[in-house]
Amino acid sequence: MVSQYDCLLPEECLQIQQQLHSLKDKWEPRLGDLPFYTLGAASYLDAGKKGEFFYKMKAKRFNPLLKEHFDSLYQKVAEVLEKETGKPVVYEENYGYPGFHIFLFSEVFEFNIASVHFDLQFQELSWRYKNVDQLHPLSITLPIALPGSGGGMFCWDIHYRDVKELPRSELEKRSQEEEPVLIEYSPGQIVVHEGLFLHQIAPAEEMKENDERITLQGHGLFCDGAWHLYW
Repeated sequence: MVSQYDCLLPEECLQIQQQLHSLKDKWEPRLGDLPFYTLGAASYLDAGKKGEFFYKMKAKRFNPLLKEHFDSLYQKVAEVLEKETGKPVVYEENYGYPGFHIFLFSEVFEFNIASVHFDLQFQELSWRYKNVDQLHPLSITLPIALPGSGGGMFCWDIHYRDVKELPRSELEKRSQEEEPVLIEYSPGQIVVHEGLFLHQIAPAEEMKENDERITLQGHGLFCDGAWHLYW
């Protein structure tokens, strides 16, 4: 269901965290007054709410910035995924490069407020390739910094194909009735899954004022013989 692979050393995570803070003026608040931000064009937020054209224009603006500052990170992610999947990995130039979730301190993040969801972003986008596999997508999370108490993801043994016809209310009911597995994160260790099992960001425990939860987020679709990564 979920695999984890070493990708970054602790000093590399720290360097990326510092680089992100140097770009703080580019962070985009995504949850009102709460300190949750993104850096990059996120299809689940941008294409999902404002359409593919808006998302692509935003990607065109952010991708050069991300590539300039995090090119070595993207190379490392591609190397790990190529090794583990045995397939070529490319970054989808027409869509947003994998970008960052950034949570700063708030006691609100200690509560179970994150959405329970499947990663269906690929359905919002036009994939103009001859062979596109939408049955076996890829989702990646690479923790860069975590609160002192740790961080992770809840994952349920509930697959999208089995519940896609259910109303949202019934899906939420099942998620409350069935016990999820907690996937614990480690900074520098990339988490890889298909995104089609129900999952949720796990709440932080006893978050301190200097705690941060920073992750690189991305998705992949296998098109014409290669994994195409985007966010």
